Amino acid sequence: MNRIVAKVTTVTAKDSLHLVECHTQDNTQLSVLTLELPHSLTQGDTLSLHIKATAITLSLKPSTHLSFANELTTTVESIEKGEIVSMVTLRFEEQLLEVMVLRHICDTLAIQTGDTLYALLHASDISILQEAV
Repeated sequence: MNRIVAKVTTVTAKDSLHLVECHTQDNTQLSVLTLELPHSLTQGDTLSLHIKATAITLSLKPSTHLSFANELTTTVESIEKGEIVSMVTLRFEEQLLEVMVLRHICDTLAIQTGDTLYALLHASDISILQEAV
């Protein structure tokens, strides 16, 4: 499970739906959409955001006209190619993120160590598991 530390900017609630807007250390904006919050959040709270390796979509170019709420500019640290899937390790700010992609997609994109990739995340694919310490 990937982890990103971020600070709460705003929390908007309507019925049981919550939109939590955050920013990372380097001010990358992130939107998290959740049905329930683990606790009451306020502006300035530091969160631990978690993303599954299978919930990250990779792009060679910045996204345009897509429905992804979050785009992270990353650098490829390493690639482990398996027969069916490849594990791509990305550096985002001070954190490493692991992404699982089908091997043939990794080959088609010709991803190499050192490349800049854009990690695309739906707001509903990010979980708030705890306040960061």
